[in-house]
Amino acid sequence: LQCVCVSGDQFSVLRFDEVEHGWMWINRRNNSSFAVIRNTEQSLLLGRNTVDVANLKDKCTASLLDSYITVKFTSCGENEFTCDDGQCINMETRCDQFPNCLDGSDEQNCKLLRVRDNYNKKIAPFQLDRKINKIIKAQVNVSLSIIDILKLMEVDLEFVLKFQIKLEWFDYRLEFWNLKETSINALTEDEVSKLWLPTLIFTNTEHNDVTAGDSKAEITVFRDSGFRKSSSSAAEEINIFEGRENRIQFERVYTKIFRCEYELSMYPFDTQICYVKISVMNLDKFGVMMNPVKIQLDGSSVLTQYILTNWTLDYQNKILTYVFL
Repeated sequence: LQCVCVSGDQFSVLRFDEVEHGWMWINRRNNSSFAVIRNTEQSLLLGRNTVDVANLKDKCTASLLDSYITVKFTSCGENEFTCDDGQCINMETRCDQFPNCLDGSDEQNCKLLRVRDNYNKKIAPFQLDRKINKIIKAQVNVSLSIIDILKLMEVDLEFVLKFQIKLEWFDYRLEFWNLKETSINALTEDEVSKLWLPTLIFTNTEHNDVTAGDSKAEITVFRDSGFRKSSSSAAEEINIFEGRENRIQFERVYTKIFRCEYELSMYPFDTQICYVKISVMNLDKFGVMMNPVKIQLDGSSVLTQYILTNWTLDYQNKILTYVFL
């Protein structure tokens, strides 16, 4: 009789059982200890398989809450991903929004973010230098794009501004999975809900409006570094990127009303200076440092009554301030 079977290094044997219509994983020292894999003989078990270990007498499975585990058998190379059916594809095509496995399994379980159990999203990713017992603040890079000045209201001492704000930072407490170089690594709303996000206050709005990671915000991750591979014993291949080396970016467009102290004594030859004042929340002040990076004008500098001549992004009394004239 021919046996479709594979022997392990020590006492285990995998063989196809026609009666059970599946593969039996047997301990040769104890025939009453076995596991069952429901797969075809032709599969040769390549790919990911669900293993029923209910009858397996082994210390490795004794503490499991579920009697079913996932096991991978693969012939794939170092930089390849094992599809559920055993097909091998380039690891860079894993979770690229296009099915490359014939069974489409490379586009399943495509999460980008891994958060540790003790992660606190209310606390900024500051660090402590234990040698000098000093807090190292989390650096948040801030850039602004002026899209349009929609309205100047001298009587009400206000102006309406449409702008885009961009924030970038690192969070050493996070891991990212399978980041891409050539496509956008966009976090899902569920992943965003688990993150610490810089909350900035526009202090010269009526209600101290704040930035928010809502559905209108785009939050992405940049692949800035190399990666380490998941353990060979893991059920799937994962390229793991450290949060301390790969930037998170927040982008959102806002239209807001800001206060402005107009000086009209020289009208119509007056020059006005208006501000957008930005501060961090009190909870973050000891652990966050905002860094002004870039400001640009995307719209027209010629308005109905005024011409924009200058715009800067800098600190003023420890408050990050965008100024335009």
